[in-house]
Amino acid sequence: MRLSLVIPTLNCAATLYRTLASLVEQDVEIVAVDGGSTDGSAEILERHRDRLAHLVREPDRGHYDAINKGFGLCSGEIMGWLGGDDMLLPGTAALVTGIFAARPEVRWLTATVPGILTPEGHVSLSPPRPGFARAAFLDGAYGPGDSPCFVGAIQQAATFWRRDLWDEAGGRLETRWRHAADFDLWARFWRHAELYGLDAVLAVFAQRPGQISAAGAYRQEVTAILAEARAAAGHVETPAGPDGLQRHEGWFLDPEPVRRPFAIAREDGPFAAMKGFIRMGVVA
Repeated sequence: MRLSLVIPTLNCAATLYRTLASLVEQDVEIVAVDGGSTDGSAEILERHRDRLAHLVREPDRGHYDAINKGFGLCSGEIMGWLGGDDMLLPGTAALVTGIFAARPEVRWLTATVPGILTPEGHVSLSPPRPGFARAAFLDGAYGPGDSPCFVGAIQQAATFWRRDLWDEAGGRLETRWRHAADFDLWARFWRHAELYGLDAVLAVFAQRPGQISAAGAYRQEVTAILAEARAAAGHVETPAGPDGLQRHEGWFLDPEPVRRPFAIAREDGPFAAMKGFIRMGVVA
């Protein structure tokens, strides 16, 4: 069982080398798709050509179109993608493929603890997500960021899935969403399978000014996608208890798959001050 990762690039020369360096010693099929860089990215990719399964260099219709091209060339049973400034942590490929090989019931998984690389070059950990559940997703727990029960986004760089789930969910990123096609993919995955949380740091997401996920347009698209998902599911928001907590159950890999409860504090409830401080859920 092998992990295929797509790397879409466009003028990422300042960070692309570290992204590739995080992969070359791991058993990963690397597919790079460059949309026409003019800053030296192409030269960096050529220097790593012997390690790339495929290299596409041609104009595209945006970030997600480039990723779709890459996925069309992948051969691995497990899939994911990294931005040209993100990094996979050592051992992640072996850990992830080992889980999928041993646990056929796991169709997609993600880290509960996202790694962050600050613009200053410091690595830090984002507050852990308390758990993942479809009802919590539809409530708004993983976006948009202004949702009262938001606990943090699902880290795209640390999320991996089986090819059959990808195919079942449509086999492509929906490019009508220019900014939040990742969130739309999670919504479609959740129609077919539970998301498993792994209490580990699997990848590092680089924060930088002007990135897609920080833009107001991203939040607007997430809001629209979530509204569509709620309508399709006939979703009714999970009621909070007297203590202001919304309670859910999610699947965790610990290392065996276990189902356990978690709770989320709403920012309009009794834990509002604490929630605003640490931006995370409260474990039941």
